[in-house]
Formats: sequence, C-alpha cells, structure tokens
Amino acid sequence: MAIEIGMQNAGLGVALALKHFSPETALPGALFAVWCVLTGAGASAWLRYKHSSKEIPKSVERT
Repeated sequence: MAIEIGMQNAGLGVALALKHFSPETALPGALFAVWCVLTGAGASAWLRYKHSSKEIPKSVERT
C-alpha cells in the first residue's frame, strides 16, 4: 500500500510541477514514480518466489 501511495504522490508532484514551474522540476517526481514501479514489481516477484519455494508440510497441504 505504501508503494501505491508514493506513486500517487509522485504523480501529483509531476502534474503540479509541470503546471506551475519549468518542466525540469517534474523530473524528480517522474523518476520516483518509475523507481516505485520497478521496486514494487521486484519486491513482489521476490516475495512470490520466496513464498513458493518453501515446502508445504503434508499435514497442511490442500487436496
């Protein structure tokens, strides 16, 4: 959830920077939004891999 909120704040920052300042001021917000997407996708893939690689005991396994 924190990643999604950060992306929304970065998008708002980019929009406000483009509207009220020069386009160069929008660059940090745009880079942060890209960073959030990349780290969020990477963390999700890593956690999915980590979770799926654990062996499930036979007593807990669903049929």
